[in-house]
Amino acid sequence: MCQPFLWLGVGEKGLTAGIWFLNCWVGLVLFFVLLTRILQTYGFDRNIAHYSAFFFMLVNVAVLRTLCYVQVNFHMMSLILFSFFIYSRNKLLSAAALALAVHLKASPLILVLPFLYARDIKWLIRFAVSMVAIFAMTYCIYGWAPYASFLENTKNIYYANGLLFRDCSIDAVVRMVAISFRTNGTPWVWLVKLPVLVGLLWGVYYAIQQKPWKHRKDALGSVLNALPTLLFVMVFASPLVWEHHFLFLSLPFLLLLKKMQTTAEWVLYGFAYLFIFLFPEFDFFPFSFCRLIGAGLLFYLCIKVAKYNNTHWFTSLSQRLEHPILSRSPPCSNG
Repeated sequence: MCQPFLWLGVGEKGLTAGIWFLNCWVGLVLFFVLLTRILQTYGFDRNIAHYSAFFFMLVNVAVLRTLCYVQVNFHMMSLILFSFFIYSRNKLLSAAALALAVHLKASPLILVLPFLYARDIKWLIRFAVSMVAIFAMTYCIYGWAPYASFLENTKNIYYANGLLFRDCSIDAVVRMVAISFRTNGTPWVWLVKLPVLVGLLWGVYYAIQQKPWKHRKDALGSVLNALPTLLFVMVFASPLVWEHHFLFLSLPFLLLLKKMQTTAEWVLYGFAYLFIFLFPEFDFFPFSFCRLIGAGLLFYLCIKVAKYNNTHWFTSLSQRLEHPILSRSPPCSNG
């Protein structure tokens, strides 16, 4: 765990570590702000958006691990949320933000799909130009080395075949099961992973058709309805998924609050919350892969509630917060 004040007076390396730690906390605040803003875009009342995001992040293993490991998850998710939030207002900023997110981690590249589906040529051109511009800037400063390092790391991850209890990717699950039978699971990874990804992509298409999150028939509606389920594809497609990567499922997790109706759905939701965001890290096969199970439960709920309207309690609470009790005139009294 990083010690926030350890860097004071310990030289250049300590100062650099302190700056990065501070940068991570700035990213946390930025992520919170953008998460609440995009929740409001999806129909959350301002107060509900702030309260739900705050309490969700207050006790959260993914948030804690991102801070401890000084990861770029907050910054990457902030760029993703900003890209989709600003899309209807400024396509250049939207495309540039997602291009920058792709340069932090390659997995957000999958989020281009809804823009392709919407056939937004102007956005796609801006995205391509932004990608080239960021690549050129990086190349001029650092040369080819960062990209060569990325390709080498990707190759090493794909061909790894060790004991990775805390890696919750599909790749790790297949390899661990194969190791249990004393065989190499690498050749089997895509035989399992490809059908899963096809099913997830079907879920994205289903969400676009049903419009569960945003009742719009234009390009903005397609993009916003695709994002929550597409985040699952981004996580499941990755060859390496640590506990802090499940921060990427924050948006669909919170959006489900306004849709669930039955007791069974709330029970599944509670188990998903427990498995993904509350369980500590432990090395005990197969239970160490509980986060992957929780993500599967969340995706199932996103598909199941796709045809639901907003629940009565959510609509009623939104109306009450729009007209708080204290703002009403007091009842008349005699005498």
